[in-house]
Amino acid sequence: MAEPLLVVILIYLPPPTLTVNPPVITETDSVTLHCQTPPSVSVSQCYVRTVRGKPAKVFPCRQTLTGTELLQMAERSSPAEVNLTCFYLHVYPSPDSDVSSVFIRNLLPPTLTVNPPVITETDSVTLHCQTPPSVSVAQCYFRTVRGNPGKVFPCRQTLTGTELLQMAERSSPAEVNVTCFYLHVYPSPDSDVSPVFIRTLRPPTLTVNPPVITETDSVTLHCQTPPSVSVAQCYFYTLSGGVFSCLKTLTGTELLEMSQQRSPAEVQMKCFYTLKLGGKHYPSPHSDTSSITVRTGIWTFVAVVAGCGVTVGVILLVSGILCNNRRTAGSQEVKGRQEHHNENMETYHMYAAISEEPAASDLKSIMYSTVQSH
Repeated sequence: MAEPLLVVILIYLPPPTLTVNPPVITETDSVTLHCQTPPSVSVSQCYVRTVRGKPAKVFPCRQTLTGTELLQMAERSSPAEVNLTCFYLHVYPSPDSDVSSVFIRNLLPPTLTVNPPVITETDSVTLHCQTPPSVSVAQCYFRTVRGNPGKVFPCRQTLTGTELLQMAERSSPAEVNVTCFYLHVYPSPDSDVSPVFIRTLRPPTLTVNPPVITETDSVTLHCQTPPSVSVAQCYFYTLSGGVFSCLKTLTGTELLEMSQQRSPAEVQMKCFYTLKLGGKHYPSPHSDTSSITVRTGIWTFVAVVAGCGVTVGVILLVSGILCNNRRTAGSQEVKGRQEHHNENMETYHMYAAISEEPAASDLKSIMYSTVQSH
């Protein structure tokens, strides 16, 4: 009787390829597991396990899990490195894929501050990547685009605008978004984004005309921006500040109210403009200082009662700020007309009037009346 024929059929199944993205997460982050089968194999489900030989979890061949779910599956707690493999079934189980690791961390992100947030190319900005109190590291990693390799610096680092532009591969003007992270066994999460605006804005030119006025006069303020800048409004800076059109006329009274001063006064003014970039307004450098003098004029009426029934009146104008001190003494009699100079006053106009008062041989009295102009 013939022996039975034993036929052994060997089937070779290539192993799948397992990719994890991203490879570093927190417990609340998610990771995508992709168990990629060979092109000749088409299956709808794959098997993922954290330890070789242990029972596998059945998932779609592309599955997203949170860090917490992955820790539960591996029966681990954060921080942890979870090693994963996968396989598929095609009549028979395939070999396992190579191991892929997912790092699950519980590190807190650092806090990044930038000071100042607006600089020129030659100015400097200080970047401070502040780690949590429980973490002490000597170096931090700064980057301008999430996912890019970070530049290693001390956690408090000062850079010029030019250096920051080179790091971001940008040119001025630019808004450079900076984040930072640190290493404590595993990389920490990134800090929030802190923007640094690097500007090439030129200051405006402020002209005032005229530079000396009274309270009732007007002065024109012209904040002239560079030809390449077109803005509708400018900002005039005094003690209290103000925003107007770039060409503005104010009275002396309005200027004094704006600067919270009283006449006589010298009002120091600057102006600047803002440029909108990236949804934010950035100020230009300030203009040079321009001064406006606001003064009060004083009118003095001098009535002189002289003999022969003649009253002589003299009006003098005194400037409260720009008066030239002059000392004039003496008097001179002229028929029907007389001029009088008082100490520290300058005579501008003279009037003579005839009255019906009784004659007198000597000068009897002098009366002064002062009226303040408004």
